[in-house]
Amino acid sequence: VTGVQTCALPILSLKEGAPLTFTANVETVPPIDPGDLSTVTLQSHNTVITDEAVDRTLERLRDRGAKLEPVEGRPLAHGDTAVADLARTDPDGKVDEHNGIAIEIGAAGNPPGFDDNLVGLDAGQDKTFVIHFPEDYTVKEMANTDVTYRVQVKEIRDRKSTRLNSSHTDISRMPS
Repeated sequence: VTGVQTCALPILSLKEGAPLTFTANVETVPPIDPGDLSTVTLQSHNTVITDEAVDRTLERLRDRGAKLEPVEGRPLAHGDTAVADLARTDPDGKVDEHNGIAIEIGAAGNPPGFDDNLVGLDAGQDKTFVIHFPEDYTVKEMANTDVTYRVQVKEIRDRKSTRLNSSHTDISRMPS
């Protein structure tokens, strides 16, 4: 039965030597008459799938299965992920600390100029810097303010995409 809602607690009747009986009130959706469906017309649209669309989808599948592997012997670069301790001091002096967080260098959500301050740092190094949020910054509370960041890079990781194989493209395993 479709449209059944959870019922209220049933009223139980339990008497020694008698069968257990209960009463439950259940709300259901009333029957709906859709009318004459013979007048409904459907249109199908042809969908063109370009090679570029297939390539983008395959690249997203590769990225989804990517693994972050430790990097040694070079500083932090665009596209890397820094595992770091971060302290952010707002203009009002409030300090917000996060330990062991992953910071993707070049991520769209990073504040303006943030990545440039981290590129070139080695694991074990730290840096304190101020970011000025422009007047037209999308987060209005941050617009036209200066925020101080202290970042200590604990580890540098590089994203290694997976190689595609038939398990990535098996349509029978895709959700419907």
